[in-house]
Amino acid sequence: MENLDFLSRAMHDDPKGVDHFSAPVAWIEETQKKVPDRSGEAIVKHEAEIVQTLKRINDWMQHHPEDYR
Repeated sequence: MENLDFLSRAMHDDPKGVDHFSAPVAWIEETQKKVPDRSGEAIVKHEAEIVQTLKRINDWMQHHPEDYR
């Protein structure tokens, strides 16, 4: 979840604007809503979904190499 939080902040702060990252931001927000409790138990329970979100973002970024930092 820390990685998703970091990515969200970076996308919101990017000069291109958050609209440029609309799909990944939406995926992050969906996951954050499903995992509002950041306890270890909640993270373990939603681990597959968190990892899937990170993979989707990674795939999106690979198709946008100008944004991959």
